[in-house]
Amino acid sequence: MMGFSGMWVFFGALAFFTAIANLVRNIKGNHNGWEFLMFVSLSSGLLALLAQYHMIGDWALAGDWSAIQDVAPHIGSILSWAVIAEILLNSVVVYLNRKES
Repeated sequence: MMGFSGMWVFFGALAFFTAIANLVRNIKGNHNGWEFLMFVSLSSGLLALLAQYHMIGDWALAGDWSAIQDVAPHIGSILSWAVIAEILLNSVVVYLNRKES
């Protein structure tokens, strides 16, 4: 699946864009459809993780061990911080919408 490995950038950006868009909509007072945007945000974050996994798997199948040695040790901490940030953004949206109910 060589074409899927670069999609982590798209899915990661989509995850943060939808989380921030959801937060901005909520702050402006639009509380309709926040569940869908949160679903898209969390799903995109998971797809970004899956794309990273496929990218490193493709490198392993191709025998590109130097790429794995360069990227794999650092990608875990980067993805961990990205996931934590996404969870926090979506948690703020849930909190604000529960407060309004």
